[in-house]
Formats: sequence, structure tokens, C-alpha cells
Amino acid sequence: MFCRNCCGISGTAYLLLMLMYQFAIRVALELRDLI
Repeated sequence: MFCRNCCGISGTAYLLLMLMYQFAIRVALELRDLI
């Protein structure tokens, strides 16, 4: 993954971003299966 602003982002914020990213992918896959 690209990491341009890793120095300015704290570890917890980065983990939250990764969790939200995985959650968005999961929701997108479920919605695609429903359609």
C-alpha cells in the first residue's frame, strides 16, 4: 500500500483507517451479492 503521510499519522489512526477500509470492502461485496 502507498504510505505517503505515515510519519504524520499515528498508529491508532492508521489501524482505524485499515478497519474502515476492510469494512467498506465487506459491505460492498455483500451488496453486490444481494443485487
